Formats: sequence, structure tokens, C-alpha cells
Amino acid sequence: MHLRLIAALVLLLATSCAVGKPPLFSDGGSWSFPVVSDEGALLTPVYIGDKGPYLFAIMPGLESAIDPSVVEELDLFNMISGRALVSAEDVRTAEQVRLAEVTGFRVGDLELRTHRLAIIKTRGTYNGIPVRGVLGSSVFDDTVAWTIDRDRRMVYLTVQEQFTAPTEAPIGVRVRDDAMFVRPTADGTDVELRVDIMQPATLLFPWTVDKAGLSSRGGDVYTVRELEFANGLMHSNLSVVRFHDKRVRPNTLDGRLGSDFFSNYRVTVNMHTRNIWLEDRPGLRATVDDRLARWGNALPGCAQGECGSARAVSVDGGHMIEVMRDAASAGADAELIFAAYDGEVEAISLPRLQVSMPRGATSVRVRTSQAEAYLDKELRLVDASPFAVNCGLGPETGCAQLVQ
Repeated sequence: MHLRLIAALVLLLATSCAVGKPPLFSDGGSWSFPVVSDEGALLTPVYIGDKGPYLFAIMPGLESAIDPSVVEELDLFNMISGRALVSAEDVRTAEQVRLAEVTGFRVGDLELRTHRLAIIKTRGTYNGIPVRGVLGSSVFDDTVAWTIDRDRRMVYLTVQEQFTAPTEAPIGVRVRDDAMFVRPTADGTDVELRVDIMQPATLLFPWTVDKAGLSSRGGDVYTVRELEFANGLMHSNLSVVRFHDKRVRPNTLDGRLGSDFFSNYRVTVNMHTRNIWLEDRPGLRATVDDRLARWGNALPGCAQGECGSARAVSVDGGHMIEVMRDAASAGADAELIFAAYDGEVEAISLPRLQVSMPRGATSVRVRTSQAEAYLDKELRLVDASPFAVNCGLGPETGCAQLVQ
């Protein structure tokens, strides 16, 4: 009888300890927050109390951190601590770790209760706006499932009780020291790779390159012709970088699977069930309405498709591109991205138009020798964010450039 009771209690604890809402999370069962851009590191705006937004880099699997400048600006209580597990050369530099106590931390519709963040100097900018922290394990808790949708520019978090798995077969992962590992084959050779969804490049150690007999593309760049997983997913012609890490003993790990792989998919992760799902991306055309609406009141008018419009025109014997937005939507800084379309197909040979409009600006005119190529094209708004370049041209004066 006692053995049955103990066994039942053990089973109850085993099945309940990693489900439910994380203790730091605000009420609810699902949350979401916007991503600024799909280029480079994924960034999201964070608010602390009534201050912000501050751009934080999205780094699942790493400890959340805050830049010292924010700690000083908000006069946050902080204390000395031991070393934190924070190491990401692309956005942070290691230093003696202190912890800052943060209250009223908000990202999207998620608010975290008072907690402590590692104080780490951050690096990187977006449109000249500095990255001020890292969104890591305090949000990407291993008791919730999460999805990164690059086309909608959104991240979704769901408690286990409300999670519905994608229909695709999952890829099983091993979890060790809060890190995930997968075991695909690279050109027929079994490999074990650490999952680093935000690491820019896929890295393979020298012994892995040698044993798989990969084809060199010059220098330290090689090609995996077929990366195949146990669920049947096959990814072709993945470029990888030969990388030596003295901290890793030969043949104990084969490398890191990075963003150059994962960015091809809509990624869902559930560390509680030890699974990753990779779905085909729906595409920018199919998701443009959701993408423009993700900012809500931060970009007035975008949810109704009224962020702005652009067209190429002939004027004074030359050509120019003219961008307009209604006064009703001019109450916020805005970055607008337009693409040229031939009917329903994007003219990918033509650069996109990146427009920065500070608060109050309602028009921008761009004189360029390339404007003539846009005369018979439709310029469609494909993305927007409230994080615009500071044009340095004075108040209510915007600027624009063509970007490939």
C-alpha cells in the first residue's frame, strides 16, 4: 500500500513538475511578441515599467541579460553575483557579472514578475538604435512551447495544456545542461549537433568535416549536400563553416546547427516533450497583413493597411519615387519597406525601398537614377516597424534608400 502511494506520488510529481504557467509569467496560457526584422539577429522591443522601448536580442537557451546603461538609466537595484552562463560573441561580451532586479518587464502581451537579470554589456544596433539586452531563459522557459514565425515576424509562447503540435513529424532532441542536441546525418555520416537557432552560421569541427568527406567551397567553407533527419526531413546544399573550438574534445560533438539552417523554416520548440518541428515558411505575400498588424497601436494605421504608399513618377525631365502616409498614421516614428511587383510576382531584380519617417513626417521623395525602372511597377508595402533610422535632417523630415 505504501509502495503504491509512493509510486503514485512520484508519477504525479514527474508529470506535473514541468507543466503549467512559469512562475514569472503574467496570467494566461499563451502570449506573443513582435520581431523587428528578419535580417541578422532577431530583435524585439521590451518595456520596463513606463520606460522603453529597449531593443533586446532574442536568444533562447541563454540567460537573459540587460545592458549596464539601462540599469544606470532606470537606477535599478543591483548586486554582485557569481558568473552567469552567458556567452554569445555576436551580441555580448563577458565581464564580471552583477544582477539587476527588474520590475514591470514587458515584451508583447507578456509581463514578467519581479526577477533578476544578468548585467552584461551588449553589442549591436538596428538602424543606429543600440541593442540593450538579451531575451533568454527567463522568457523561453523550458515549461512552455514556443514558435518563431519569421514571415509574420512574431514569437508565440504556449503552456503545455494549450499547446497543439504542428502536423509535421517532429525531430527528437536530447537536452543536456539546458542545451538541445540533434542527430541527423551529413552526407550519410551520423553527426551530433548542438541546436543554436540564433547562431548566424552552422559550424562543424575539423574532425566532422574530415569524417563526412565534405566538399570545400574555398577557405573554411564547405557544403553538406544532404542533411537528413530521422523524421524524413531532408535539407540540401547547406553551407557550413569549419570551426575549431579548443574547449571541445575531438569526437565528443560535431558542431552547431545555426540560423542559416533554421531560418528556412517556421520553428516550434517544446523542450518538455524534447521535440522540434520545422514547417515550411508560408511566405511574405501570404502573411503581409499579419506582419503589418503586429505592432498594434505602436504604428497607427498599419493594422488597417494604411501605413503608407509609394509610387515612381516622372518630374522635371527626370524620375523620382514618392512616399506618402496619412497624417493619422504620422504620430509615430516608422520604418517602411516597399517591394516592386509585376502583377502578383515580386520583381526581385529591383532593390526594395527602405523609408524612414520620423514622427510628424508625411512624405519622402527620392531622386535616383534607378527610379525609372519602377515606373511600370506597383510598389507594395511588405514590412514596417517603429524603429526608423535617424536621418539627421531635422524634425519631421524623412529619408529613403534602395536596399538589395
